[in-house]
Amino acid sequence: MRHGARLGVLLSVVVAVGPGCGEAPSGPARPSPAPDDGTVQSVPADASGFLAELLPSVGHDLLVVYRLEGPEGISGSLEIMTRPGGWRRENWTVRIPVEGQGEVVREGTVRIGPNGVVVTPPDGGAPAAYRLPFGDWARAFAAAPYERRRRIVDALRAFAEQVADARRQHPGMRRTVAGIDCLALRVAAQSLCMWEEAGLPLRYEGPLLAAEAVRVDRAPDLAEGAFDLPTIPPTAAAAEGFEDLVARPVAEVLDALAEGDPDVLSRVAVSGFRPPTGLVDAGG
Repeated sequence: MRHGARLGVLLSVVVAVGPGCGEAPSGPARPSPAPDDGTVQSVPADASGFLAELLPSVGHDLLVVYRLEGPEGISGSLEIMTRPGGWRRENWTVRIPVEGQGEVVREGTVRIGPNGVVVTPPDGGAPAAYRLPFGDWARAFAAAPYERRRRIVDALRAFAEQVADARRQHPGMRRTVAGIDCLALRVAAQSLCMWEEAGLPLRYEGPLLAAEAVRVDRAPDLAEGAFDLPTIPPTAAAAEGFEDLVARPVAEVLDALAEGDPDVLSRVAVSGFRPPTGLVDAGG
């Protein structure tokens, strides 16, 4: 396997490990801080409010920068930006030593929003788009009567509290990476340290790749449009692992959310959600 292709596959493991028509937003609004004065949270009435409840991340903008190291001198960097509501951007750069040619540099971007995933390849080719169902869910939520919206939001908040309580009761082996407390895990020949609230591995070590967060910015100055997505064609394939949710009737999904169906909630209603896109070949 070429070095670049192998590294492209491994990068997808690093960033995917974890617990991602009327117009849905093509770019997110900046989040407002949650109330901390003990007041009762209101029930959102719009699509953005629903998405912030369903896919909260850490409740504010976040930037994590990683150092990458691979075999035979391969190196690089990865930065992941997230915003509540299922918005995410990944920018990666890989440097590959090539005998007689010096160093080959490959760069790529993955952008994720409620409507889908757009992967920009490193060779200047056309971006690849994949559908996600969350924009459709959000539009249907915004059109629903108050009582239905209240039941859905109550179920989402109850599930979030259950997850937080489980983490408190069973903290597991803890480590600190880039000043952040994380859960140390080992899966086969891979070891990692998960920042559970963000759903991001802060350290990953495998047979062919090591990645470690070297900077965590909880208040990054992100460019306007950093998360903007082009329109996802309705004919685009579903994102890998979300085929059934894309095909499932929206009304049926909202019923499941309102009933607190763990099969649906456990797949999407967690901090740091991201669909397993599988990063494009890094070239080489």
